[in-house]
Amino acid sequence: MGRFDGKVALITGAASGMGRAVAIRLASEGAAVFGVDVNDEGLAETASEVAAAGGRMETQHCDLGSVADCRQAAAGCVDALGRIDVLGNIAGLSWQDRV
Repeated sequence: MGRFDGKVALITGAASGMGRAVAIRLASEGAAVFGVDVNDEGLAETASEVAAAGGRMETQHCDLGSVADCRQAAAGCVDALGRIDVLGNIAGLSWQDRV
C-alpha cells in the first residue's frame, strides 16, 4: 500500500528533470498522475516510464505562460481523473530576456 493510494496528482513540468522524477515517484506510491508540459515528446516518455513501473499517467500539453492553458489543464485533470488532491508546481518559467 502506497502513501498516495487513491490520490490524484497534477504535475507541471512532467516531461523531464524533477517533474519527471516526481511524477514517477508519486505513481510508484499509488497516485494517478496528470502530467502537463510544453514538451509533448518528453511527456510521452514520462508516461511510458510511469506505465512500465505499473502506474497510471494522463498527459496534456500546457504552456504555463497561458492562463487559458492552465485552466484547461486543471479541467483536463478533473475530467480524466475525477479531482486534484496533489499539485506539484515544478515547471520553470521566466519572462526575462537572456543577458
